[in-house]
Amino acid sequence: MVKSWRSTMRSLLAAALVPAMLGGPGSSVAAALSLPGKDASDRAAPPEPRRDNVTDPLSSYHFGTLLTSTQRLVDERGAGVRVVHLEMGWNNYEPQDGVFNPAYVAQTRERLRAMQTTGMEVVLGIGLQYPPAWVYTYANSRYVDQYGTAASPVNLTFNQALREKVERYIARVDQDLGLHHFAAVRVGSGGLIESLYPEAATSVSGNSYWAYDGNAQGGPGRPASIPPSPLPGWTPGNRTYDGQPLTPQQVEQWYEWYLGALTDGINWQLATYRRLGYAGEVQILMPGIGSRPADYRAAIANYLDGTGDANRTMSRGAVWHRIIDGLTDRWNVVIYVSSLADGSGNNDACEQDDVHVSLDDPVVNTWSAARWLSYNADRYGLSKNGENPGRSDTNGYGPAMMAAAARQMESCGFQGMMWAHDSNLYDGTSGVDLTDYAALIVQH
Repeated sequence: MVKSWRSTMRSLLAAALVPAMLGGPGSSVAAALSLPGKDASDRAAPPEPRRDNVTDPLSSYHFGTLLTSTQRLVDERGAGVRVVHLEMGWNNYEPQDGVFNPAYVAQTRERLRAMQTTGMEVVLGIGLQYPPAWVYTYANSRYVDQYGTAASPVNLTFNQALREKVERYIARVDQDLGLHHFAAVRVGSGGLIESLYPEAATSVSGNSYWAYDGNAQGGPGRPASIPPSPLPGWTPGNRTYDGQPLTPQQVEQWYEWYLGALTDGINWQLATYRRLGYAGEVQILMPGIGSRPADYRAAIANYLDGTGDANRTMSRGAVWHRIIDGLTDRWNVVIYVSSLADGSGNNDACEQDDVHVSLDDPVVNTWSAARWLSYNADRYGLSKNGENPGRSDTNGYGPAMMAAAARQMESCGFQGMMWAHDSNLYDGTSGVDLTDYAALIVQH
């Protein structure tokens, strides 16, 4: 089985360290490293806690399911699944501002207990993409694009008051459930499940830039970590500003501010978990190939008018290499490819010599999403994981996708992969079932 040298060395390190770090049967590496009251800047970086199961020879990789049903845990454990996903909803947990639902908390605690009892590692989806209705009573709670269209996701990029509400919610989850019980947490950007701005408004051709709410345009409610816009009032496509010609360099300055605000939302979430003493992995979800260096330069040269942005991803902030560059805390961060085997790059695999390819080499434009994101993770020595597109997001769902996802996982040195979604292994019409997944796991 071929893995990257970095992945192999980490696994060997883990095998040496885990027995000494574990406090006894049932204890976890994450719990052993938990340092309440200290944030990431106050502690020396400890050995990276790995989730390799050194006592179970079934697979060198960690295979899991998304939106896992607790009714199927025993069957999935028997099939070789070792990682499950506990998805929550902020709307259900905190239906009123500052009022938490004890029945939902108890139900969630019971789901967690069932997963742990079966011997599964649990990944937390804390559910910020399901905001309670009361958040929209706050000013500037929605993203607004240059056309004045408001988006559905809650605006956690430019709204400090709502960030504080999220911090309270995460702290309450830690109090009720204990974040140390989770092997990893899934993180997106401001109010979205993945690291993106909202989708384009349907009334325009995929070129909605979401920086025109009151806070983004200079209001007092913007987080202090996001500087004011360098071109307040300017809108993409315009080649002048205040009656003067605009240069592409000025456009790039504006875009870096826009992308920096998105990255700031990711860094804020990382810092929130670390302040609570969470020492587990943080998976940053990134879908698709996004805008690679050539796309970025072409879009800037055309004043962000949509020309040169072939994937229509600049406005969504899917410039993965720049976001990864902008992470302020990379300790125990996992770059999570939420689009394995999505058809991009003909589902090509990673190659050993990829590390020697320049970021600006045109060959990267031919790579799949998995290969491109893996390459960027490797630039910083970050761990990698991922999932296939959901059934509604592809016309290629089935055994071929499952095999292609596993091939990319293996060639790119991922920790493992999650199958999206658990229910599709049982619905009888998706083309794959738990038996197929079990056979794949045995192969790896």
